[in-house]
Amino acid sequence: MTEINDDFYLRYYVGHRGKFGHEFLEFEFRPDGKLRYANNSNYKKDTLIRKEVYVNRTVIEELKRMVNESDVMKEDDAVWPPQDRTGRQELEIVLGDEHISFTTAKIGSLIDINNSRDPDGLRCFYYLNFGWISNYGPSFVIPASSFDVLHEPCDFFQELNKLVANAKNRIYISSLYFGTDPYEYKLIDSIRTALDKNPSLRLVVLFDHLRGLRIDNHKEKTTSKTMFLPLIEQYSSQVDFYLFHTPLLYGFLRQILPTRINESWGVQHMKIYIADNNLIISGANLNKTYFDNRQDRYLKLNNCSNLCKFFIDIIELIAKQSFKIEKNHDKPIFMGTHHPYKGDNNQYRLEVEKNLSSLIQTYQIDYPKPISLSNDQALIVPLIQMGLFNINNDRDFNIYLYSHLPYKSKLYLATSYFNITEEYEKELIDNKRKDTIISLLTASPQANGFYGSRGISRYVPDGYSENEREFIERAEKKYSNDGQIQMYEYYRPQWTYHAKGLWLYEENQNNNYPILTCIGSPNFGARSIKRDLEAQLAIITNNEELRAKFHRERIRLFQYGTLVTSDTFKQLSRAPPFWGPLFMKIFRNFF
Repeated sequence: MTEINDDFYLRYYVGHRGKFGHEFLEFEFRPDGKLRYANNSNYKKDTLIRKEVYVNRTVIEELKRMVNESDVMKEDDAVWPPQDRTGRQELEIVLGDEHISFTTAKIGSLIDINNSRDPDGLRCFYYLNFGWISNYGPSFVIPASSFDVLHEPCDFFQELNKLVANAKNRIYISSLYFGTDPYEYKLIDSIRTALDKNPSLRLVVLFDHLRGLRIDNHKEKTTSKTMFLPLIEQYSSQVDFYLFHTPLLYGFLRQILPTRINESWGVQHMKIYIADNNLIISGANLNKTYFDNRQDRYLKLNNCSNLCKFFIDIIELIAKQSFKIEKNHDKPIFMGTHHPYKGDNNQYRLEVEKNLSSLIQTYQIDYPKPISLSNDQALIVPLIQMGLFNINNDRDFNIYLYSHLPYKSKLYLATSYFNITEEYEKELIDNKRKDTIISLLTASPQANGFYGSRGISRYVPDGYSENEREFIERAEKKYSNDGQIQMYEYYRPQWTYHAKGLWLYEENQNNNYPILTCIGSPNFGARSIKRDLEAQLAIITNNEELRAKFHRERIRLFQYGTLVTSDTFKQLSRAPPFWGPLFMKIFRNFF
């Protein structure tokens, strides 16, 4: 009987010569189960780390399975790109009687891979070693044909109205609030029609408690709750209506803070709209201005049942820790165990954190990083940010991205309210690679949603303007105003601006389209990270048509941007109130 060769050995190295010396990562799995690991970043005071441990046989078997399924052993290692002067990768694998060994250049992008002599092998290697995006959430592979990039508020309304009107099994709506104008009444009518036609259709609504109960029309005393009350009364067995209340606002403060200001302590801010297996993700709320002349971003995904299920589970989990409006009950009824502002506040937060962490980890196990990705597919990783529950996937993703921007890449950031956190600012300015270009788009004072509002909120645009000035002056001081970091302000007559997200472009792309985009509700500010419930999608694809769609989306937004410099803020019209800088320093975490 022929003896089966069960040998296994794996070694991987990636490194380069940087300004801090030789920086590298290396690990090796030996046949006897020994794992050898070394890491030397040489960054400032970091030191070389070396470890040697023995791993369980199960770990070795899992590694063998991954290598087998990747098909990397079938590739011709002689035709991969040679190493360059600054960086290289090395991979050696022994699997039974098979052996592969090579040294290659650092792989920068999927474009580099597809232009190589062995694209299939390199693509596999790329996703084995550069799939860091999957560290921050489950990985869903979606056909590129499933994406519809919407551009105008009217498109958003029309598609949303179609979704709910044609729903057969389920409608899930997660937003900050629901308006009280004719647009919103039309949506209610469409939902009512769908409920009438489909007795098994379930409607689940999740809004913010503070914003959802705030009166929008003082004459008629209408709120988000009153808009849905007729549906709750008529279709009580089909409709579940929830209001999330932040645990950060409680006690004496909750009693004395007026409406609008109390919302600064934290809100439910996810904008997820699901009908059956179709989904729209956006930063837009459900209000007349967002359907008319308030610019945002909108992405519709068709036939994405697994991604829908993930967000449904997130919404359901938050709903179980929220207040419910039921038939014949005027006051909201709390559904959880620990009350967010009356009971044990810490226990409430710990319980939600535990459940959220468990849910996300379960999905990461069920939907791990894909081994490969074809040209007609896209990889989607949902990024959840709920800092008050110690869920910081979106924050950690952004910090990693900013600190690992590819060579000569271009990063475009958009935020409706410019209040970049100190962590983000450090990576974008202090630690930025000098060969990268960063462009930011935010609302001009006139395009800010608070512009011309009543009360203290009318000064909010001045606060954001002050943040811009400080950021630009820091960037110009470090980079001598050479265009490495650029700031643009969105201005479109009679329009306000609410779009947020990012687009990443890499060098040496034949079509100059983004390889990565993020879209959703976060604003890159302290409030998004620490106080609100946020969600967005990180999307990576090599599909040229889809990348072109995201490119056109960015161009349409930035075409209304005007470049601003430190000189802009020397104009009399941009002079902030004397108390502006102090106000933003004190209340920066609330905006």
